[in-house]
Amino acid sequence: MGKRHIIFLSSILTVLAVQGGEITPINAIASSLASNDNISNIIDKRPDSLACTGQEKHPWVQVNLEKVYCIAKVQVKRLYGICNFTVSENNSTIESTEDCGRLQLKVFNRSAAPQNQLTTYQSQPKLGCLLGDSVKVARKMQGSICVKELTITELKDCDVSSLTWNHASTNKDMPVHHGTRMTVNCETGFINSGGSKVYCHDGELLPVNEPPNCGLTDCANNGFAKDGVVTEPSLPVQHGTQITFHCRPGYSNYGSETGICNNGTIAQTDGFPKCYADCKQEDNDMEIDNVMTKPPLPVPHGTRMTYNCRPGYSNFGGKTGFCNNGTVSLKDSSPQCYENCEEDDLPQHLTTESSFPVTHSTTLSVSCPAGYSISGGSEVMCENGRIVTASGNLPDCREHCKEVPVQWGGVNITAPVTHNTVVKIHCKKSRHINFGSDKATCINGTFETLRSPHCFKQARAQGTAMRLM
Repeated sequence: MGKRHIIFLSSILTVLAVQGGEITPINAIASSLASNDNISNIIDKRPDSLACTGQEKHPWVQVNLEKVYCIAKVQVKRLYGICNFTVSENNSTIESTEDCGRLQLKVFNRSAAPQNQLTTYQSQPKLGCLLGDSVKVARKMQGSICVKELTITELKDCDVSSLTWNHASTNKDMPVHHGTRMTVNCETGFINSGGSKVYCHDGELLPVNEPPNCGLTDCANNGFAKDGVVTEPSLPVQHGTQITFHCRPGYSNYGSETGICNNGTIAQTDGFPKCYADCKQEDNDMEIDNVMTKPPLPVPHGTRMTYNCRPGYSNFGGKTGFCNNGTVSLKDSSPQCYENCEEDDLPQHLTTESSFPVTHSTTLSVSCPAGYSISGGSEVMCENGRIVTASGNLPDCREHCKEVPVQWGGVNITAPVTHNTVVKIHCKKSRHINFGSDKATCINGTFETLRSPHCFKQARAQGTAMRLM
């Protein structure tokens, strides 16, 4: 309970003695006063003071207070006994003791309601009170009221200028009466994780449900996951938590390695953590193009590399590059690996004075060995592992014709004869006649004729001719 206001009644009483101080102006009035000599004792506030009304119908005594109070209890000391009036917890009734007899209590605001109207205030349960600046004690029937002392007990107001909950404030900016409900707000940058409603309870602010809890904001994901950043501990974390940054497998961190959660924002020591993807073989087509890197893939972001070709290939493009967030970027042109040409790639019998292997786009002079003639030109070129010519027709070596077929009996041909050469056929012996083709063509080491030649003696030849006829 709060302060107790002790009033000594008199028709001209102007001072209200209050426990802990005085409140002015104040007065007390009555329906009437009996004429006796103890009124001066009341004015002098003597301990044996007594004030009585006259004998009348419905007598009353009223005390007017300086301001509106939250009145919870009124005690009336009479000649015989003490009468106590108490406001119920739900402010719906005024309860009284047996010593009150036929006395009634009314609490009201002089400026807001008539004297006979009771002004109630709906407060939080536990302690009830009535708001008012006037207290009236009346008798229900004919008679008088004698009062030695009247004590008013109030429920204290609450000071909302400083709350017990850190970083919290209410939507009120002045003291509030007992039972007043208020909304709690947090200071800028703080979040309430508790209750948002409080009420005044006899000078103390209490939560309606759970207490307010204005704390600094937790740190949420902040988009780290999509950037490949992993935190320990995992987000979200509370304000003040120390955080370690690292990257998912296949990524490298080029920013802060540590940070701290500061009111919803993760502060880093060396800038925002940046996870860049490593360059991996499966994400780049280097191997398909026969390109090799030094150092070999995979490599972290930012690594500078030189390009070489696999054995048997030569590079005719860019020679350097670097890993850029998972992609191999080129300093100048792309590396171009072309297959070399080996000696086995030459057509059969062709020879060259160049040493093998030869690189892509190399021009070679070719020739044929003894006993062969070249056909189709004397230059070829290496093109990505293949021997080609500008015309598209490769040269080849055609064998000379060195001997006359044995079945051509008695035929005389001067050998050797180069490929595609036409020669005349003669019989070796005189007086012999050639029954067959008189010409032969050398085709890649073999004499070819329309009809096989054969030489016979002249007499025999005539018989042969007769048989042929």
